[in-house]
Amino acid sequence: MRFLTRILGLSLAGLISTAAYAQSDYPSEPLRIIVPTDAGGSVDALARIFQRGIEKQKVYPSVVVVNLPGAGGTIGTRALREAKPDGYTIALWTSGVITSKAMGVVDYDHTAFTVLGGTGQTEIGMGVLDSSPIKTPQDLIEMSKANPGSITVATNIGLPVFFIPMMFQEEAGIEMKFVQIGGGAKRLASILGGHTDIAQFSVSEFQQYKESGLRPLFLYSQERSAELPDVPTAVESGVNLSITEPRIWIAPAGLGDAEAAKLREVLSTVAADPNIVAELEGQGIDPTWYGPEPTKEQLDDAAARTEPLAAAARGMSGQ
Repeated sequence: MRFLTRILGLSLAGLISTAAYAQSDYPSEPLRIIVPTDAGGSVDALARIFQRGIEKQKVYPSVVVVNLPGAGGTIGTRALREAKPDGYTIALWTSGVITSKAMGVVDYDHTAFTVLGGTGQTEIGMGVLDSSPIKTPQDLIEMSKANPGSITVATNIGLPVFFIPMMFQEEAGIEMKFVQIGGGAKRLASILGGHTDIAQFSVSEFQQYKESGLRPLFLYSQERSAELPDVPTAVESGVNLSITEPRIWIAPAGLGDAEAAKLREVLSTVAADPNIVAELEGQGIDPTWYGPEPTKEQLDDAAARTEPLAAAARGMSGQ
């Protein structure tokens, strides 16, 4: 009996020790941030700002940004979905996680992941070549109405850069021609080369490319941007459409509560860092940290707005 008691005591001590180790062991490995697009774009830039902020906290041994572009971001989201839910692999993405499902490219959306939260909502708008005859939003609307389909939009069919201009088209009562070009760098090259007339970019991209010959035509924000005060909004141009592009932090489904809480603490701490706040605001990016529930609500709303346009989008992409 004394022997059995000793064995049980050792076993219980072992279980307690294991549980304590499991709680204190995280985090002890490098953190991987998957970015489902090429290096150099606005999502990648935000990920690298957060990479520096996380490294500053010295919570993880190292923080690595991994670019996994292709297939409208689904190569990256698939990799995240297949990753272990151990708290060491997360991703930064957009509402593309919604539009990819709407397009039938994948059979999953944000509900297939652990939504950590959102931050870095970005003001977006439409840009043209500086020498373009389209000088105002009214010019765009009038030219499109006078000659439907004459204005070509450089886009990436099936992603937010496609759906948002489609929403503008619907709201303005015009018809434009959407041309599959690809990511932001390719859309910029198409505009600068005169191959297409207009494309969607973020405020940070407008600032980044301002010396290249890209001119912002209007923004989708509710009010004028402090970074681009001379650029009108769609709303003040008579088109009732106000949208910001969310940046969402997601992790594999099945992530433990403790790991999720730690990741949210780390990310929200970065978002509150005064130096990072100043850097983000200087690029027209809202540094506010949104918890998982508001982020899910925003994604649910994006899905509801996207679905009615998905059939037309699938037709354009040949699906």
